[in-house]
Amino acid sequence: MFSRVIVPIDHSDVSEAAVPLAAHLAERRGIPLVLVHVIEMSPEFTAYVRGESEVDALLEIEQTSQSHLRRIAETVEGVDVSTIVLRGSPAAALVGYVDELPDSVIVMSSHGHSGFRRMVVGSTTARLVQASAVPVIVVRATDEDHDIEVPDSIQKVLVPLDGSDFAEHALHAAYDLIQRDDAQVRLVRVPEIAAYPSSMYGAASYEAIDAYMGAMQSGAQDYLKNMAAELEERPGSVSWEVRDGQTSVAILEAAKDFDADMIVMSTHGRTGFRRFLLGSVAESVLKEAHMPVMMVGPHDDEAVEG
Repeated sequence: MFSRVIVPIDHSDVSEAAVPLAAHLAERRGIPLVLVHVIEMSPEFTAYVRGESEVDALLEIEQTSQSHLRRIAETVEGVDVSTIVLRGSPAAALVGYVDELPDSVIVMSSHGHSGFRRMVVGSTTARLVQASAVPVIVVRATDEDHDIEVPDSIQKVLVPLDGSDFAEHALHAAYDLIQRDDAQVRLVRVPEIAAYPSSMYGAASYEAIDAYMGAMQSGAQDYLKNMAAELEERPGSVSWEVRDGQTSVAILEAAKDFDADMIVMSTHGRTGFRRFLLGSVAESVLKEAHMPVMMVGPHDDEAVEG
């Protein structure tokens, strides 16, 4: 269960684009919203700040940052908003702060293709995503040529599932987050039908390959049907579909056809964290999706070790 929504703010308009969605989620859950800014400085510089003039200069920077955060907070209605200014490396400071608050959800903006690539490859988002039990909602606020309309509410959620416990954990986190009776959840699975057993190459008949692909499709349908049945007691409605093709493309097409407000994905699954974060599926979905993407990490130490 989530007890707060955290929004990192770097004083850019893009970072502030995540605030309306974060405020909506906080209001619907009845939990506080926390705006966080990190004054970037190295540990060496922090240790150097000892003289009265250096301390005064740092305090002035902190006061300016707090004033900016408070101005943003004043635009939010119906939610208890607090602000905090941290010092240090943005990645390390945010990770350290979130480590003490494992029941939080983070909502943060990206700058589109080029900005998001730096975010994924850099340590800030990677470490936040990897932090145990802390979902990260990434909102792409701008594209290369134009602004993207960021939704201010979440009703329709697409959840890709691969049959792993990690992916199913993301599904339950999605329900915990949206908390509404009119929620619409679409489950989607893209069978790995291209990964034929080596024995099928060469002498394999087309009939054998078709039978294998049919079995993969049937297994995916049975899995999603059973998952949907387990969710019948949840608020709202649940539907499912099996898609063919390249995994990331199929997920994005499913989200577009469903008119999803958000995609919820696990950072672990059959391929593990490193491939998810840096591999083609997640990178493509996160770079190309025009709706927010919530990334959910493992929920216990056993999951991290797995």
